[in-house]
Amino acid sequence: MLTYSECAGLNVHELFIKIRKAYGDRPAFIWRSGDQIIRVSYEEFVGDVFEAAYHLDKKDFSGKRVIISGRNRYEEILYMYAAAVIGAVAVMTNFDMQLKAFQEELHRLEPVAIICDDEDRELLLDFEQMPDIQHISLMNQVWTAIPDDLSVINDRGFLDKTIDLEAPALMLMSSGSSGHSKWVVLPQRVFRPRDKTPSGCEQIILPLYHVAAICFINDNLCHGGCTYLSDIQSGIRDMGYFHPQIVIGVPSYLRLMMKKASAGILDLSCFEMVGSVGAPQDPEAARFFEHRGISSPSFYGMTETMGFVTYEDTEFAKPGSVGKIGDWNEVRISDYGEILIRGDHIMSGYYGDEVENALTEDGWLKTGDLGYIDEDGYLFLTGRIGNVIILSNGENINPEIIEHEISKCKAVEEIVISGENDFLVAHIICRQPGDSEIKAEVKKYIARYNKEAALPWRIQKIYFQEIPFERNELGKIKRNQF
Repeated sequence: MLTYSECAGLNVHELFIKIRKAYGDRPAFIWRSGDQIIRVSYEEFVGDVFEAAYHLDKKDFSGKRVIISGRNRYEEILYMYAAAVIGAVAVMTNFDMQLKAFQEELHRLEPVAIICDDEDRELLLDFEQMPDIQHISLMNQVWTAIPDDLSVINDRGFLDKTIDLEAPALMLMSSGSSGHSKWVVLPQRVFRPRDKTPSGCEQIILPLYHVAAICFINDNLCHGGCTYLSDIQSGIRDMGYFHPQIVIGVPSYLRLMMKKASAGILDLSCFEMVGSVGAPQDPEAARFFEHRGISSPSFYGMTETMGFVTYEDTEFAKPGSVGKIGDWNEVRISDYGEILIRGDHIMSGYYGDEVENALTEDGWLKTGDLGYIDEDGYLFLTGRIGNVIILSNGENINPEIIEHEISKCKAVEEIVISGENDFLVAHIICRQPGDSEIKAEVKKYIARYNKEAALPWRIQKIYFQEIPFERNELGKIKRNQF
C-alpha cells in the first residue's frame, strides 16, 4: 500500500508510474457492460491513462481547461487522470444540471475541449459552432500514431517539462463558503493518498463531479484496491454481482439500502463498511448497519479539501463527532469558532473569484463551519457561519444543532429550521407526507424537545411540506427559500 509519506512530492504522472510498478496485474477496475463483466488491471489502466495523455499532449492542452462529463465510468476516470498527467485541468462537470446553468458555466470556463459521449454532446448546442473548442467522444475515440514502444510513455515519460505540484489539475463545483456555486481549483498535490481511507473491494456509485467519488477512487488506486464502477440507478443490482466490501453513498442512498435489505432484496453479508458522505449521517441507517456488524462511519470534508479531513471506524469513533482528525492535515479553531484546515489536500483557490478565495495568507482554509476539537482529537460540528439565526435579544442560534436533534424522529425525512418574526420555525417533510398520524408523531417529538430546550432554541411553529425542498446544483437545500 502506497502511503502518504511515500508519495510526497510526486505529481500525477510520477504517482501513476509508482502505482503501476507497485500493483501490476492486480485488478484495478471492474464494471458491468450489459451481461458482460469487464476487468482492467493496474498495468492496463495506467497504460490506458498514458496512452490518452499522449494524445491530449499532442493537442497542446497542457495548462488549459478540459471539460469532462462527470459520470463515473471508466472512460471519464481515464481522461480525468490523463488530463492531469500532461498538466491540463480536468473540469468534472454535471451534464444533468439545469440546461441554462450548464451552458452559462461552459461559457464562463472557456475550455479548449469537451470530452463526453455522443448523447451528452447534444447538450452542447451553440458550442458545436465554436471552432476553438474541440469535442472528443468518449466511446468512439480511435487512437492513431501511437508509439510502437509504449515504455516511452509508461516509464521514461513523454513530457518535456516537469509539472509543478501547485499546477492546477482538477476543478469541481462547490457551494463554497458563501453558499453560491463556485469552481474549486485543486492542484497536482491533492492526489497524494491519505493513509486512513478505507480500501479494498469498493463499489463507487457517486458521480465524478462529487468530490467523494474522486477521493475514494484515487486513494483506493494508491492502496492497491479494486474499484467496482456503478451508479445510483444500478447500484443495488450491481451489489449482487460484485459483492463489495465497501460502499460509500449519501445518506438517502444508505436509507434505500436499509429498506432493500429489510425487504430481503439486498444481501448484506459481503459488506464490511457502508460509509456516509455529503450530508449529516442518518442515525437510523447507521444503527441498522452497525447492529449487523457492518461499520457505518461518516466522513467530514468538502470539495475545497479534496474529500475527507477526519476518519471514523469501529476503533476510532465517538458519538456526536464527525471523526478523528487525520494526520494528513492540520486543523484548528479560530477565535470565533470557525474550523480552519491546512495541508496538501487544500485547494489553491476559486476559479475567477478575486473577492473570496477562502484562504488565509498562510494557507489556512476558512471552512465556514463552526465547531470544536476535544482533548482526544475528535472534531465536532455545531453549525455554519452563514446559517446562524440571530434573534433580536442577541441570541445566536445554530439551526443545524436543532435539525440534527429533530432528525432523530423516525417520522422526519428532512427538516430545515429558519427564523420568522424573531422566533424559530421548522419546515418538515415527513417520511409519509400527508399522513395525519405521522404528523402527530412529529408534533409530539418536537413538544418533548421544547420541554428540554432553552426558550430561544424552542420551535414555535411547524410547517409540514409535501413537495421537495429547492436545492442547488449540488443537491444541497437552499436555505434562502424560507
